[in-house]
Amino acid sequence: MNNDAKYCVARLINYLTSCRWRLLAIFSLLMSLVIALGSSAQAADNERLAKVKAAYVYNVLKFTRWPETDMSASNVIRVGIVGQDTVAAFLMQGFNGRQAQDRSIEVLKIDYDELGRNESELWSKLKSCQLVYLSQSLVNNKAHIIAKMKGSNTLLVGGSEDFIGQGGMVGILFDKQRKRVKFIVNMEVLRESPISISSKLLKFADLVGD
Repeated sequence: MNNDAKYCVARLINYLTSCRWRLLAIFSLLMSLVIALGSSAQAADNERLAKVKAAYVYNVLKFTRWPETDMSASNVIRVGIVGQDTVAAFLMQGFNGRQAQDRSIEVLKIDYDELGRNESELWSKLKSCQLVYLSQSLVNNKAHIIAKMKGSNTLLVGGSEDFIGQGGMVGILFDKQRKRVKFIVNMEVLRESPISISSKLLKFADLVGD
C-alpha cells in the first residue's frame, strides 16, 4: 500500500472513530433526557396522587363526628402529623386555617423521635388532636402508636399498605390494579372508639370488619 492510500485509510479510520464517539455522545444525551423526563413525570404523578389523598383526609374531617365533650371546648379541629411523606407535606401546607364543620383547622407537626424521649408529652399531644395522620416514613413506630391510641377520641389515618392490618382506622392508599385512590375504613376498630363517620362518606369506602 502506497503512502497516499495509507493516508486515506488513516483519515477514514479517524473519521469513523469520531463519528462513533459523536453518536455515543448523542445517544448518552438522549438517554439522559429520557430519564430526566421520566423522573419529572413520575414526580408530577406522585404530587397529583398526594393531592388526591390529602383531599380524602379533608373529607374525613368534614364527615366525622367526635364526642361533644371533645369538641365543645374549642372552635378548632386539630390535625396532627407524625413523620414525613408527600401527603404530610400537602397537609402541612394546605390545611392550616381552612374550615371544616365551621371550625378552623390547626395543623400540628409531631416529631416522634424527639417526643419519644418524653412518653407522656407524646401521648398528650397525639390525644389533643381530633385526627392524626401517620406517614409512610413511620416504619417501626406505627404499630406502637396505633396500639397506644386505641379507644381514644383521635381518628388515626394512614397511607401505608399495612396500616389497616395493624389496627388503623382509616387507610388512604393507591390501588395499583384499579389505578385509583382507595379509601378503607376499619369498622371493627371504629366501633370500639367514640368516633363516628357519616354514612355519606362510608358509602365511598371499602369497609373492613363490617
